[in-house]
Amino acid sequence: LFILASLTMILIIPLSDICMDPNNKILNLFSGQLAETLAYYITCEGSNPLDDDIQKLRSGLNNSQTILHQYKQYINTNCASMITSNFTAINNDVNNLAQLTYCDSINEIYSTAILKGVCTDGFAGLYNFWLVTFLVAAFMYVLICLANIIYAHYDLNMQP
Repeated sequence: LFILASLTMILIIPLSDICMDPNNKILNLFSGQLAETLAYYITCEGSNPLDDDIQKLRSGLNNSQTILHQYKQYINTNCASMITSNFTAINNDVNNLAQLTYCDSINEIYSTAILKGVCTDGFAGLYNFWLVTFLVAAFMYVLICLANIIYAHYDLNMQP
């Protein structure tokens, strides 16, 4: 049990270090554009780094629709309406994608998983496991010592 308590403590110490300031610890692991993107989603400060890409995607779709509209007279009516409905569906998907890349939705997942799940509940669970394991091991040690003293005091001969 002492070995199990020691191994649990080995897990608790680095976890407690990380959980003292998880945002900076995670951001210090990365650099460049990835670090900037993570910083936006962790802190919700600044502008969304994916906005430029989404705007380029929207611009490309609008240009494609404009070109299609110019050549609509040369395309079969059924085909043109099907392509138009597909462009509408793609535009809706791009709008949904833009909604998903907002900080609020991703930060909520991060806060729940890392801050609450790992640093609050996970750390508390590991600490409680360590505490119970240590107390059981300590009381078992005391019980063994008391049994040895009682055995020596009464000089019990336990042979049948």
